[in-house]
Amino acid sequence: MKDFTLKAFNVQATMLPASEEKKKEAETNAAVLDQPLESLELPCDPELYFVPTFWTLVQDDTPVSQALTELALVALSETLKAKYNEKCYAQYIVGCMRNLKTHKSVKQSLSLARYILLVINAYKISPQASPIPKLLSKLNKAMNLVGLILDDFSFYLGLARAKIVPAAQLTDEEMSEQVFAGKYGHLQNLEIRFKFLEMVLSQGGEEICIGKDGLQRLWNMFVTESAVEFDMRQFFRWISAEKESGTNLLPVSVFTAEENLALFDIVCKAREPLSGRLGLAYYKCFSKHFKLVNLQAGAILVIKTKFNVKDYEKLKGLDQLWENVGHSSSDQTRIKFSELLVDAYMYPAEGIREKQATISAAFLDRCMKEIMQSDSEQVIGNLVKLLLLFTETADGSKYAEADSHSSANKFSITLLHKPSISPSIIVAWW
Repeated sequence: MKDFTLKAFNVQATMLPASEEKKKEAETNAAVLDQPLESLELPCDPELYFVPTFWTLVQDDTPVSQALTELALVALSETLKAKYNEKCYAQYIVGCMRNLKTHKSVKQSLSLARYILLVINAYKISPQASPIPKLLSKLNKAMNLVGLILDDFSFYLGLARAKIVPAAQLTDEEMSEQVFAGKYGHLQNLEIRFKFLEMVLSQGGEEICIGKDGLQRLWNMFVTESAVEFDMRQFFRWISAEKESGTNLLPVSVFTAEENLALFDIVCKAREPLSGRLGLAYYKCFSKHFKLVNLQAGAILVIKTKFNVKDYEKLKGLDQLWENVGHSSSDQTRIKFSELLVDAYMYPAEGIREKQATISAAFLDRCMKEIMQSDSEQVIGNLVKLLLLFTETADGSKYAEADSHSSANKFSITLLHKPSISPSIIVAWW
């Protein structure tokens, strides 16, 4: 099974050049990671200037404005960067994690922790000598980092949803700026938690993972148990992010290959998010993980922004894709899922392209079967439109690149009424 995780891409930060002096200092201070975390108290080093004061100013219980809190956070970050000291960094990261555990000043603490980790990574002697995996591993053993983040997500979302007025029709901008805890807006609070979880999973070593239960817990918090569309869309956006690799746009994940399969199984079982803007966000999530798990399984190839199926027997998620086409209640969502489904049948990989006629026949048979078995006007209407899209694609009118991908034959259509459905619904026979 191929690995399409961020860990496999060996993403490295390149914030600062590592001078010889800094290398020696890093080697000297690296010994701090061998100390018990319990001994790492916040330092009172006079050479750190106003760092303790800045730390106090960024706490939620310090009565200063959000603007001054942000200024103190920038000053704290820059001062720590200027005075490179790995022991000090470890101490402040532990302080940040203690805030996370007690759900205090979380946005500021996670921002500072991410910044410090990026600075440490920039000063590493070599990729093999990076202290980040070792530090995150120690933190994880002492505090269960992933569990800590998930617990805090649950705590924060509980506070937020207790304050959200269901009848209030807030715009995205208004929702983003709502302050439900601490001093920062809702969007900033969600984003920093997602970013820190991503960093922990992608740079924390193989022993740090979220697991199937953790993924299900996240999904429940943001989708199954949530009535807040804004939160759902932010969650879908996070797990749907893709990464460019050369000329291709590959679906890269912070999860392990096994976790990707588990997440796709969860995504496939979803029924709620198939309408409006939420439907489009769900489509991006489904599309990414459809490609991701099938890349892992060796069922498809990715070429630029498109994909070619090379083994239909290994192809995962096809039944759910048909379901999503039929049950999409908005035109935008239906069109997106329909295009993905047509692409799966219309563009086989080079090794099986001579079987295009057989593959097209399989699509037509499946489509007619779905139509004849359904009593839903919405489902039948969506599938009729899917058939029309298939013909447009087959004769080259839908995609300019169709001739370079497929040698599909043109088809004719006969339109018939289905007796059990009102006359406005028609069935396309090929």
